[in-house]
Amino acid sequence: IDSLVAAPISASWSISASLIIPLSVAATIIYVIDRLLTVYELNQAQLIDGLKKLDALASTDPLTGFASRAALKREFEDHRKVDNSAQKKILVALIDVDNIKGINTFFRHSVGDDALTFVAHHIQTVVPDASHVRLGGDEFLLIMTSNHNDAAIASQLRRITHEVEFKFGEQSIPVSMSLGYSTSSAPGAPLSKLIAEADLAMRKAKRLGKSITLGYVKGESVPQAFEGVLPGGMNLALTD
Repeated sequence: IDSLVAAPISASWSISASLIIPLSVAATIIYVIDRLLTVYELNQAQLIDGLKKLDALASTDPLTGFASRAALKREFEDHRKVDNSAQKKILVALIDVDNIKGINTFFRHSVGDDALTFVAHHIQTVVPDASHVRLGGDEFLLIMTSNHNDAAIASQLRRITHEVEFKFGEQSIPVSMSLGYSTSSAPGAPLSKLIAEADLAMRKAKRLGKSITLGYVKGESVPQAFEGVLPGGMNLALTD
């Protein structure tokens, strides 16, 4: 009798086992795959986050927090989209700090860095809606769009170049800037052209005495190299 009872039980168990074991294996496989996908997604998220941080480091100047030269084209394209959609002028301004070399020489380079940070803050305060780029050294570049007339634009930019006082300990150090800018309302105006024009205007501002804002005048070109005899006593270093 026992053998007769055991036979159906054994058969039932065999059938159940044949169903349970594959289901258990399948559940284990699904669990493992789910865990692998979770780890993969986490690694992907970390990788993307790392790439974003690297991009931010590459496109940001560590001293001033301004965009770096690497981000220049992207910043320009963002403003050009606004320019095309709202029929505004696009403006590029090049700013050169006039006496940063003197600060580095008479104090030290760390003080010069503090002065550049101070200048960057000053520029950002005057034109908060612009893209602020540090090209390197003591040169900064602004990209902005505007629907103001030329006089209003010049008036705003002149607020950048008036002499400001940089505080170092008990000392007050005067800092001035020379600024040249160029504007265009033409769709597709190339960045290289606007920068070249702004650079010409900035160099002219420095030659005229520094701490000056000048707009590019159509038709101006790079001045010819000086080949004559310098007047007695002229110091070429002062013309930089």
